[in-house]
Amino acid sequence: MTSVRGHLALAMFRLRRNKRIFADVGRAPWLDITMTDPTLPACDRRDPYLSVPGLREAGRMYAGSLDPRDPRVSPIYGDLAALGRLAVYIGTRDTLLADSRRLRRLAEDNGIPLRYREEPNMSHGCARTDPGGHARHHRDRPHDHRTRRVTPTV
Repeated sequence: MTSVRGHLALAMFRLRRNKRIFADVGRAPWLDITMTDPTLPACDRRDPYLSVPGLREAGRMYAGSLDPRDPRVSPIYGDLAALGRLAVYIGTRDTLLADSRRLRRLAEDNGIPLRYREEPNMSHGCARTDPGGHARHHRDRPHDHRTRRVTPTV
């Protein structure tokens, strides 16, 4: 799942509140439409696909009359414990990296199982435009949910 689909999946899983399901938030989820994280400028400079100003405007339009911090449009502000296990796959050159790292910290602080992978030098569109299967190789590798480490493949 890419950013918007990951966002919508997280919102849907929040509504279901079924801890038995695996909330695969997916690739590069957009978790906070406020775009106010202080590390965003550094992330923004490295991403050739997304920009903070464009995302702020898209977030404003998406929220409509809702507060931008409403969990229905910015899932990071909701109760993550109700979601059960989470998975995030993000590149280190993705503007949305700040959101994913914040989700990782929140999950760790609250004891929420998280499958988390940062792919070095991968930008936002890489998972969809990777003809060599580099992203698929890492996506399909098993993860240890307790340590967030990728299990080595043999």
